[in-house]
Amino acid sequence: MIVPAFPSHGETGQVVAQVSPGAAYRSQDPAPVVAETVSCKQLKDSLKSAGTLDIVSGQNRAPETFYGPEVPQCQFWQRPQYMYVSANDGACGLGYICAQRVTGGR
Repeated sequence: MIVPAFPSHGETGQVVAQVSPGAAYRSQDPAPVVAETVSCKQLKDSLKSAGTLDIVSGQNRAPETFYGPEVPQCQFWQRPQYMYVSANDGACGLGYICAQRVTGGR
């Protein structure tokens, strides 16, 4: 939704775009890849060509976004972490995720 902002005296006009909560999910995004169903080479090739890849692996069935081949710029509360997944041909050093920073506290 685009909402016009009407200028008052001495201001220039601007357009403010509002994002609805559902806009974060885009139906055209591909479904997450189940790592155990494809080879390590297929995963690496897909990640390299797309730049990001949502992957489901292991016991945790929530998809994790992998970045590659370069180290991603994560949010300030996260840090890049290199991860392995279990592909159908064994362990696969795939790429980086943005993991929560662990901070010490009392």
